[in-house]
Amino acid sequence: LSQTSKILEDIERLPIQDADSYLLNLCHLYRTYLMLLYKEEKKGQDFLRELKAKKKVWKKNNKTLYWFYIAIKALYLPEDDRGGLIKSIEKYYQEEGQSNWWILWLLIQLKSESLNNNKLVLNEINKQFYRGMNSPYLYFEALKILNNNPDYLMKLDSFEIQLMFWAAKNKRISKGLARQFIYLASKEKAFQRLTFKVLEYIYHEFKLLEGLHALCSLLIKGHKGSTKYFKWYELGVAENLRVTELYEYYMQSLDESMDLVLPKSILLYFLYSNTLSEHKRSFLYAYIIKRKTQIPQIYQRYLKKMETYGLDQLKKENINWNLVTIYEEFFLNSNLLKDYRYLLWNLVFTYEIQLDNPNIKGIIVLYKERKDSLYIPLKNGKAQIKIYNKDTTFFFVDNWDNIIGPSIEYKKSNLMNIDQLNDQEIILEKAKIGTILYINQKINNHLEDKIWLETKKTVLELPNIKEDFYIDNLLSIIFYYYKHKNYTMLDNYLDKLPYIPRYENTIKVIEILIERKFYDKAFHEIKNHGYKKIDLIKLLQLCEYIIKQKVEDIDTKEEPILLYISYYCFTKGKYNQDTLKYLSDYFQGTCQQIYEIWDVAKEFSVDTKAIEERFLGQILFTESWQLNSYPIYKSNIKSNPITKISKA
Repeated sequence: LSQTSKILEDIERLPIQDADSYLLNLCHLYRTYLMLLYKEEKKGQDFLRELKAKKKVWKKNNKTLYWFYIAIKALYLPEDDRGGLIKSIEKYYQEEGQSNWWILWLLIQLKSESLNNNKLVLNEINKQFYRGMNSPYLYFEALKILNNNPDYLMKLDSFEIQLMFWAAKNKRISKGLARQFIYLASKEKAFQRLTFKVLEYIYHEFKLLEGLHALCSLLIKGHKGSTKYFKWYELGVAENLRVTELYEYYMQSLDESMDLVLPKSILLYFLYSNTLSEHKRSFLYAYIIKRKTQIPQIYQRYLKKMETYGLDQLKKENINWNLVTIYEEFFLNSNLLKDYRYLLWNLVFTYEIQLDNPNIKGIIVLYKERKDSLYIPLKNGKAQIKIYNKDTTFFFVDNWDNIIGPSIEYKKSNLMNIDQLNDQEIILEKAKIGTILYINQKINNHLEDKIWLETKKTVLELPNIKEDFYIDNLLSIIFYYYKHKNYTMLDNYLDKLPYIPRYENTIKVIEILIERKFYDKAFHEIKNHGYKKIDLIKLLQLCEYIIKQKVEDIDTKEEPILLYISYYCFTKGKYNQDTLKYLSDYFQGTCQQIYEIWDVAKEFSVDTKAIEERFLGQILFTESWQLNSYPIYKSNIKSNPITKISKA
């Protein structure tokens, strides 16, 4: 009442110019009503007389003010004299005032005969709620009835829940009404936020176990497993409540970062229940392993179950911090390591990336050896990525799909220590791509043994690897077989070589191709890399093959690069009948160069008619008489005496 009086005083002090203002007149009517509650009836009647002059205007223009005035007037009359006014208010309410909750409230104050029992009052307030009423005045009236008659609360529809929520906020629920609400809430089939809030208040106020039971049940029906609800499941477990799935939701909502001692009832329960998620089961088993000295009997009873579960997770290639504890217990530090080391190798390269940045949604991982990239979304600011070697790079993707370099702040943690596996032999046929890439890099500078060779071969079979990486490993295998004179395997891998990159051994690879009679590949690579550093014997061998091949192909004209190579060999004193014939047929050069080729070609009994004609034609054209051209002329007319060149 004192708060209401203060509010009215504040409103009346507002600079309202209009004396007929609705707000101002409503304040005057309220103040008149308050005088009655304060037992200051004389002052209140003085207020009432002042307002009487406005009655006719209100009746015409504002029914709310008018009927408020009539109700207050009735309240100032003795009870026996109120009947006529109350009936007029009742009539108005029934005919046209049901949309005005004020009128109902006034009738309640006047103890109207139309509302002669509490159930009728509750029913009318209920109707007003569904017409849009949200008045604390009527809530207060309804709550008075329910606190005195808790059994009147028979269901939890929108009105009842809203009313009880208001009551909880204002701390006006009796213990009897609290028990009735608990009874109804426990029968609800779905979670309601306001129902939960009311139960929360009831438990804090009365500490009723049935209230805690209803509260936990309601949360479970709503599948509420977040950490903010853990305190309720914890209380339920501590009180040994028999609620279906209580222990499961206790574990689900538990914050794993808390230093918490799990109740013995939880540990015993999950000995016989497999209802936990894999993540929470991992947490539970890791918890037991870490505390095996404090709870040795529990550890022994879980032992076989934990080992079986760990092996199952290992085969699925799952890993997290809790699973690492399990793997270390049963595999890394036990006699089982030899049997399952190949599975551990597939996990040891897993890193956890953690960011405290809500604008980052994922990570793009790039591997030097692979064509593809991987996109890994963040979950709760964390993601697991595979890092096989120092050349692995990654970038972050923000919520607007911008790609950001690793310059932003993040935390990188290796889940398993690779040193625990470094002395364990890898079974290559069971190894995954990451393990193979790691071992391949590690052995690059090691002794070329069986493991080295098998690793290189395995790399060639990997999917989505870059071509330069493929060729680099293929060349390592080629040199290995060349060195060990295994020519069958050497030829097999030379056949797989798509091209030779430009590096320190390029010439050597070309020479191996020639030596193993891969002439077409060698000739193609010479076009890209040149020929002047190649062994002359092998170069002449290549020219001989290519020339013979072109002789068989009648449509093939001279090949410039072949002429260059043949002449280069000739200048170095390396030639044979085939190269001399090819030079005689196609070589174009100075008179001196042509003369030298002709001179040697004649010694090998090569047909020199073509080169002789080119030489003589060139002598005539250039009028170059320094060379002794007569032997060439003589040879030419001997084989073909009537050519135009010979006549000239």
